[in-house]
This record gives sequence, structure tokens and C-alpha cells, in this order.
Amino acid sequence: MNIWKFIFFLLCGLSFFFGFRTYYTQIPEFPPWLWMFVPDCPLYVGLLMLAVIFGIKNPLFRFVAGAGLVKYGFWTLMIFGLFPERYFSPLYFNTTSILIVGHLLMILAAWVLVPKKLGNWYLMLALGWFLLNDILDYWGGTKPVFPGGKDELVMVASIGLSFVSVFVLYLSRGIGQSPVFRAMRSALGVKDENQV
Repeated sequence: MNIWKFIFFLLCGLSFFFGFRTYYTQIPEFPPWLWMFVPDCPLYVGLLMLAVIFGIKNPLFRFVAGAGLVKYGFWTLMIFGLFPERYFSPLYFNTTSILIVGHLLMILAAWVLVPKKLGNWYLMLALGWFLLNDILDYWGGTKPVFPGGKDELVMVASIGLSFVSVFVLYLSRGIGQSPVFRAMRSALGVKDENQV
């Protein structure tokens, strides 16, 4: 294992562990079939790790995982911005600063993962998946815990992020072929379906 892969797994493993800790008391409140809809950020970091560990080339899996990294990375940053009195208070400032860096890295990781060639129907499947997640979050109660008072705004923004994350990642997937991202993909051993 090269040093970049080691750093990648270390950062992803820490992110998954600490992210999951945020949700572990919330998960038992739901039946098992809803569990995958509760821990948003850790779920997509976990899918990213699975794709790299097992060399998953399935474009739909990788596209959904990448779009999830974008959506929930931005969603978390949005929550920090909507509730600065909490997240940027002296008590939480250091933790929030670390989480901002982590969520920006999540967003960037999407372009390492997303395949170059994608069928148009992936858009509809991925969008359907994220809209289902939004329905379960805001009408089924699986949404992450955040300070109250702006629930409707967060709900509308989350639904908007479902569209934006899927379409932006799809339209900008060529960025993953730039020299920087190609180097990252190579260091992590990420290959597309048509690559050996």
C-alpha cells in the first residue's frame, strides 16, 4: 500500500468512525430497513472506501456514492452557515473547523470516484435515490439532528441539493480526468469499467 492510499484510508476511516458516532443513538429509533437512510455523511464515505478497497467499477454505484459525497458535504457546510451561533461558538469552533476541511475533502473525493462515461439514465436513478432520502428525512423523520428554527429552509435546500449534486457531478465528470485527479485516481487504484 502506497503512502497516499494509507493517508486516504486513515482519513476516511476516521471520518466514517466519527461521523457514525454522530448518528449511533438515532439509528436504533428506526426499523432496520431505514438504517441506511440515517447516517448520511458516513454512509457515502463508507461507499467511497468500499469502491477503493474492492476496486468497484460499477458506474451507477460510483456515481451515486460521488453524488452523495457532494450533496452531504455541501449540506453539512450549509448547516454550519445557517447556525453560526452554535457551530462557530467558542465551544464548537475547533471541531467545526476540522469538519469544514473534512467535508470539503468529501466533495473533492467525488471527482476521484465518478466514472468518465455515464448513461443519462443514471441521472434519474441517482436523483430518485436522493429524493427518496429527502422524503424519508423530512417526512419520515430520518433527518440528521441540527438546531431547530429553520427546518423548512433546510428541507427545501436539501431537495435542491439533490438536484444540484446529481446534475453538477454528471455535467462536470470530466474534471475527474484532469491531471490532478488522474494522479489521485492512480495513487488510489481507481479505474473505470473499461480500464484493466
